[in-house]
Amino acid sequence: MSEFARKKAATNTLKIIGSIASILTIAKILDPESVDEDPRSSNFGKILIGDRRKIKIDMTAGMGGIVTLASRIIPTTHRGRWGWWMKNSRGQYTRLGTGEYGVSDPVDQTVSFMEGKAAPIARTFLDYWKGRDYTGQKTNLFSELKQSVTPIAVGNLFDLAKTSAGEEPILFAVLTALDMLGFNISIKQRRK
Repeated sequence: MSEFARKKAATNTLKIIGSIASILTIAKILDPESVDEDPRSSNFGKILIGDRRKIKIDMTAGMGGIVTLASRIIPTTHRGRWGWWMKNSRGQYTRLGTGEYGVSDPVDQTVSFMEGKAAPIARTFLDYWKGRDYTGQKTNLFSELKQSVTPIAVGNLFDLAKTSAGEEPILFAVLTALDMLGFNISIKQRRK
């Protein structure tokens, strides 16, 4: 890469980070509960809206997950305790790598991240093999195949219609348009 190209890439990256930070700051000013600044949180880089904050608008286009993973596998402090920490979507902190049964460690976090980035066909087989999808719902071959051929935007449209945004036509239209433009709109699913 030439010196010019490196400078241009760095400038563009800083502009993107600045734009995302500005939008998240404005959202935080308008509604202090809508943005989580802790990079260890699964809500980092997202604006939470709707009834009980079920609707998440990912302003990072999925890149926030890389920052979240890095902050979970690098030791940090929480309330004066040093270690690997994560923060779930409910705001609860968990210390990773304690060796206790059922507690994940940095390797588990990395593997989970990689599974989440799997191609659709690989994701279908992983979910079917585990017997549950990423929301914790039981799966079968028919549901997995149906999900693998349904466009993400169409699936999000139906999920969005089931939330409080489905009752507010203007909000529903804006969120649908944002989703179609590439902003990842996700709906918090209840784990079963």
